[in-house]
Amino acid sequence: MRFIRDGVRGHAWFMLSLPALLAAAMLASPSAHASDGTITITGQVTANTCTINAGGTSSANATLVLPTVSTAALSTVGSKAGATPLTISFSGCSTGLTGATVYFEASGIEDFTSGCLSNTATASASNVEACVMNLDGSSAVLGKPSGSQGVTTATLTSGAGSQTFLVAYYAANAAATAGAFSSQVTYSVIYQ
Repeated sequence: MRFIRDGVRGHAWFMLSLPALLAAAMLASPSAHASDGTITITGQVTANTCTINAGGTSSANATLVLPTVSTAALSTVGSKAGATPLTISFSGCSTGLTGATVYFEASGIEDFTSGCLSNTATASASNVEACVMNLDGSSAVLGKPSGSQGVTTATLTSGAGSQTFLVAYYAANAAATAGAFSSQVTYSVIYQ
């Protein structure tokens, strides 16, 4: 290595030899990795699916108002109260579709222990969540991957069908205290 000084500007410059540059490049290169497998990803995108109406509206969006309940109805952990139906209807479905499954997207407000939705209201009731259930009372476990939520599939006949859920208050960790309740969930529909 030679040191050269630029006397005019007072800058020092280093001139490296070719072997020194090659050695530096070899030290900086990443180490080789062997592959252990291949993942093939497949899917299908359809041009048309179904028109979706939620909660009796002419839109895929809905607001569900749960009834006012007493804290006594939610006095023990795991108790549910105020079950209210929510129907998601499918119409004008593409030919060949036979089923539609609602998938509740992860939104960050799920309680991964209970699988229910946390309360996000200000001046909120504490220890209260909202659980989405199938009509048979089995809970849809929100926050789980598609196919693992326990949601039943709606049968599509002649391009139409519907799926009705129940949404209820749930006493999460202790007896509920009085206050407001608010939450929301985003959903997608998986077609078969």
